[in-house]
Amino acid sequence: MTTPRGFFLLAACLGLPACALRGGVPNGPSAAPSSNVFLRNSFDTDPSIYLGRFIPRNSVDLDEGSAMPLACTQHVTHRFIEGGGVKITETMSVSTEVAARIGVPVVASVQGSGSRTGEVKVEYTLTGKMVAEVADPAAFNECCKAQPDQCTDRFVGEFLQGTGTVYREEARTVDVAGKGTDPSSGVSGAAAVSNSKQWTQAIEFPNPVYFAFKVTQTPNNRVTSSCGAWVDNPPAEAGSVFFVGTSRDKKDERAAREGANRDAKMKAGMSVGAMVPTINGQPDPSAQQAVQQWVMSMQMVEFCVEQEQGRKGQPRFVGRVLGKLPQFQGGGGGGYTAPTNPPPTDPGTGMPPVEIPPVEMPDIEMPDMGDMDGG
Repeated sequence: MTTPRGFFLLAACLGLPACALRGGVPNGPSAAPSSNVFLRNSFDTDPSIYLGRFIPRNSVDLDEGSAMPLACTQHVTHRFIEGGGVKITETMSVSTEVAARIGVPVVASVQGSGSRTGEVKVEYTLTGKMVAEVADPAAFNECCKAQPDQCTDRFVGEFLQGTGTVYREEARTVDVAGKGTDPSSGVSGAAAVSNSKQWTQAIEFPNPVYFAFKVTQTPNNRVTSSCGAWVDNPPAEAGSVFFVGTSRDKKDERAAREGANRDAKMKAGMSVGAMVPTINGQPDPSAQQAVQQWVMSMQMVEFCVEQEQGRKGQPRFVGRVLGKLPQFQGGGGGGYTAPTNPPPTDPGTGMPPVEIPPVEMPDIEMPDMGDMDGG
């Protein structure tokens, strides 16, 4: 299929923050928790015994106690990194055991994603991180190849240390897909109440302790992403479309998340690019604006950052997001309407036949001159 010239202009604009159209729908903060950050079962001052332990394959109800020390764990060491006292508010996943203990509602996520069972809001001051390191990547990979039963696709790779407060959700609105967050409010930050959400203090930790952990994918042994099944099998929901965005490996988590966000929006724009008509060989401005406003209204229902080993032994980060949009209907002002003969739809969902392959598409973005070493 030939991609219309108008799409390339739209794609270039989506990759540039300064190119947003006036009057476009802003992409507000998401209330979805990071899929690979989990509140600990119990807080303490030395969780090093758990670093390098492997997560059972296909497990989604995680706490550090469920991780297994296997033979290849011996190749994982750790080091401490100062946190700098950064103040952070974020939503984290919790296991069913922790959820039951502190009274967190346990609900299903978006159909098909299967990534978490409960969530809490954590306001904390980061004092440090205990990070796993593979001292000899070649020996570690050889161990996993020689003893596949002593190595899974994920392991406990990081613990967060700090002081702060954990809040559980007192009231909740469940959407039609069964997801236990309010997709319309996008509540985040320090707000305690938002329409249908009310947060109640559950745990306070005034002294520095390790309170959360992250999982890391095992190099060369990944069956699927450690972020969850939604990476390779996006959910399906009538009237909505989902796009999985993946970044290239980046030098920090923020860059990885931004790259994944751009990639998801790029895929959304490509899925309707053929619907942008031309006038005298030029893309119809009103049609372009309708498509861009639709793309920029994407709701990020999942996000995740995975840590990988770079070519020079330094950690690199790959971001993944799951974006949700209503089915594109055209319109949007300017006299633009959808084509009279639109492409066929899937009779089961009523959605356009948009294929979202589980492989990465090119991450079109401006070069980062400070990120050229590749790890």
